[in-house]
Amino acid sequence: QVSRILLYAFLIFLLVILAMIARRKILLTQRKKRFCLECKNDAIGWIFADTIHILQKMGFDRKNGSVQSICPSVEASLGAEYVSELKQMVDLNARALFSSHVLEETHRETALSFRGNTIQQLQNHTTWKQRFKMKWIQCIY
Repeated sequence: QVSRILLYAFLIFLLVILAMIARRKILLTQRKKRFCLECKNDAIGWIFADTIHILQKMGFDRKNGSVQSICPSVEASLGAEYVSELKQMVDLNARALFSSHVLEETHRETALSFRGNTIQQLQNHTTWKQRFKMKWIQCIY
């Protein structure tokens, strides 16, 4: 009886792990599709929104205000160089959302590079438990 209970518990645990992996794969595939939209302006908007979400999960909450409002606390934690890139991304996002000009592939690549830099900052400034939760439970990155 005990071995059967252990077998069932192991199978349930395995199913939970497989469900987590499948969920993560689905969410990341959907995100990648949004980041590769034919309309570069829309893709940049999605990339920027995702990057800001990552920053919020790191503790830089703008409380529905401007992204500029978190710049002092981000600079204190992540440095002036990162904040400079963040401000450039704010400007790029504004152009993507509000300008009638179509942005180029290089702009999308810049946004993706900044998102990658943000993920690197997340990995450098969070504990392994936080990273595990963000990566596998919340599927942030």
